[in-house]
Amino acid sequence: MSTAPLRGCYACGTKVTPLQLGLREYGWISPKLPGKVGPTDIDFMLERNGDFLALEFKPSGVRPGRGQQITFNAMRDKGFDVWVVETDDATRMNPAGNCRVWWDDEKYEDMTRETLEDYIIKWYEARSAVRRGNRANGGTEGGW
Repeated sequence: MSTAPLRGCYACGTKVTPLQLGLREYGWISPKLPGKVGPTDIDFMLERNGDFLALEFKPSGVRPGRGQQITFNAMRDKGFDVWVVETDDATRMNPAGNCRVWWDDEKYEDMTRETLEDYIIKWYEARSAVRRGNRANGGTEGGW
């Protein structure tokens, strides 16, 4: 196994070797799966009363790959709320920074990080106000 840097840490840019990545680098399983199937990761997951909010952070102008999009659509079909957040710096969004939040494949809203925080809190509060399995509406724009 090579110890040459594979990539940098998402938070600080420190070089990371394959050995340091360990099982988090999915190359060990992809060749064992059929066709072009491969694993994906999710950047942010929040659960409340059996409901789930997943966020995927991407640099501006970058959309999820085909495999990730299939996964996100399947998650939405199962009742998960999945928001794709585009920002100029997907690793360190400053409080005054702007982002684009995609509610699904076609609908999005441009907002600040503070507004995104408000949306996440509203999502959580809405799930706190209802009992599991008794949600008034499904995943919608704004997530509540």
